[in-house]
Amino acid sequence: MKNFKILCKAGKARVGRLTTPHGVIDTPNFIPVGTQATVKALGPRELKEIGSQIILANTYHLMLRPGADLIEKFGGLHKFMGWDKPIMTDSGGFQVFSLGVALEHGNSKVLKGIDNFKAKPRLNKITEEGVVFQC
Repeated sequence: MKNFKILCKAGKARVGRLTTPHGVIDTPNFIPVGTQATVKALGPRELKEIGSQIILANTYHLMLRPGADLIEKFGGLHKFMGWDKPIMTDSGGFQVFSLGVALEHGNSKVLKGIDNFKAKPRLNKITEEGVVFQC
């Protein structure tokens, strides 16, 4: 990958640098999480002051609130967040699993022996085209 350069190797560990259109990310790196397009208690200025190079945003939560339409109206996630450095988003895979797959009939044996367990209804539907979530 031409955008990632290993700067130092020590045994199996390595220090690297990833170059993106929005900035450079040194690795390893502490990445603050902005679940709904904001890092709790810190604004973009404070994040830059403490040396943050990238923020992680949660795709599932962004789709719930504020929603893709509002983010688009602001000109994209960077402008909506007021963050001009790199943003990494997750796949939403955890929510696919946690909102239904673990409670499917075929996986119920995992839950045997748990006192007072009451299965909740599935909150998603998995198809060949993708996943549909319900509130």
